Amino acid sequence: MQYAYDCMQVIQGYLSGGEPERAEHVGAPLTSDGFPNKPLAVLPRVVRDPALVVRKATLACIYTLVYTTHMDDMHDKPLVWLGSSLEDLRAFPPDARRLAGYQLRRVQAGLIPSDYRPVKGVGPGVYEIRIHTRLEHRVFYIARMAEVVYVLHAFEKRTRQTRQTDMNLAKRRLAEVLNLHTHPKES
Repeated sequence: MQYAYDCMQVIQGYLSGGEPERAEHVGAPLTSDGFPNKPLAVLPRVVRDPALVVRKATLACIYTLVYTTHMDDMHDKPLVWLGSSLEDLRAFPPDARRLAGYQLRRVQAGLIPSDYRPVKGVGPGVYEIRIHTRLEHRVFYIARMAEVVYVLHAFEKRTRQTRQTDMNLAKRRLAEVLNLHTHPKES
C-alpha cells in the first residue's frame, strides 16, 4: 500500500507542476514510450505534456502493482500433493503444466481459478481446475481446510465424461484427507 501512496504522490506532483524528487524512492519503472524498465526519477524535469506523463506514470504504477507485487507477501496456503498427483501433473505438456501451476497458485492465495467447477461426484468442497490446451487436463483439489490446499488428483481428460477410475481415485484420496483431519496423528 505504501507503494500505491508513493505513486499517487508522484502523479500529484506532476499535476501541480512540481519536479519528480519524490520519485527517487519510488522506483517505479517507466521509459519514454510508457514501458517499464527505468526508474521514474530519470524522467526529464521539463515536461511539455504533463497529462501524457501522468498517464504513463499511472500505467507504470499499475503495471508495477499488478505484476511485481510479490504474492509471497500474502499468507498462502501450502500445497499438499496426495498420492501421485505431483508426478501426474509433471507429466502434463509444458503449456498445460504452466497453466495448472498458475491456477493452483491462485488457489493458494485464496483466489478462485479462472475455469473451475465443483466435482459433486467426489465429495463436498472438491473442485476441478479445467486446463484447456490442445488436450484437456484436470486437477482435483480441496481448499476448504483452513491451513492447506490438498491436490487430490491430476490427469489428462480423454473423453467428454470423466472416467470412473479418476473419480474413484479422487474419492479415496479425499477419504484419506478427511480421515487425517478427524483422527490426527498422535505426537
